[in-house]
Amino acid sequence: MTSTARLPMGNMEFLMQWLQPQGRRAVVLGALIAFLIVGVALLVWYTGGIKYVYAHSMYLPILLAALFFGWRGGLLAALAGGLALGPWMPIDTTTGEMQETINWLYRLGFFLLI
Repeated sequence: MTSTARLPMGNMEFLMQWLQPQGRRAVVLGALIAFLIVGVALLVWYTGGIKYVYAHSMYLPILLAALFFGWRGGLLAALAGGLALGPWMPIDTTTGEMQETINWLYRLGFFLLI
């Protein structure tokens, strides 16, 4: 005997509405994702630059944007995150050494692939 767990239709509708925000909820989620992108960029800056692991925190706002706003939202967040950690983010904030263009373009490409 096999059993398959299914959500009652009311729960499935709730889940679909939750994953597809509209109106005020979409604005709040968009602002939260933008805040996370800026927050990750500041985290990377204040922890010493792009050479440390904190840049991987940018995956969170990208994945949230894709979850709630589909592939277009994910691409927009990936582009914003890649640029936030890109041309203006130094490898090392204490020395001010900037990263090479290929480094941040490669990272941006992977953010877009997520």
